[in-house]
Amino acid sequence: MLIYYYGHAQFLIESSKGLQILTDPYDDRVNFPLKEVKADIVTVSHDHFDHCYIQKVTGEPNVIREEGKYDIEGGAISSIKSYHDEEKGVLRGENLIFRYDLEGLSIAHLGDLGHYPNDEQLEFLKGVDILMLPIGGKYTVDAKTASKIVRELKPKITIPMHYKVNRGGLSDVSGLEPFYKEMLPITPTKAKLLRVTKEDIGEFDPLIVLSIKGLDY
Repeated sequence: MLIYYYGHAQFLIESSKGLQILTDPYDDRVNFPLKEVKADIVTVSHDHFDHCYIQKVTGEPNVIREEGKYDIEGGAISSIKSYHDEEKGVLRGENLIFRYDLEGLSIAHLGDLGHYPNDEQLEFLKGVDILMLPIGGKYTVDAKTASKIVRELKPKITIPMHYKVNRGGLSDVSGLEPFYKEMLPITPTKAKLLRVTKEDIGEFDPLIVLSIKGLDY
């Protein structure tokens, strides 16, 4: 399995058989290079411009934007409702947490989760191997809450997302450093992409920061 990061909350997950799953595609207002991406499946956590721009996805993807469980080649995609804020959606609405069970691995994408998960959501996330986690605050959980989620779920790999970078993206959220401090003594490892299988996932460092595809970052 390959995992690429395009910045913000957009990842491309590619199975060993070539199935491509794209998460939360953004439009050009996010200020990253707007690349067309081919995908078989697109998951959308919520209908904000920076998470639902499916027009840039080439091919004829199956778009999943509702709570439920969906069978896919080699596994399943499940989703559960959460909120985009700490006021049960009053400020920013609902958000879907996605779980991708594929090739013996379980990946979770938390979208723009704005609160610490409740018991039902924690149970849904139990046993995830790879956690794609927003950390920037303001629109999502902040570094402190994000680190608390990591320590509760104990994924084998955590990949931060939705944070401030020097080139492009949101300018009014926090960068990586506050999250790094909250995660001590765990320290980050940087990588251009993640190539992982169920057999070798235990060999990876627990905190991996993926380069943004298309940027010298």
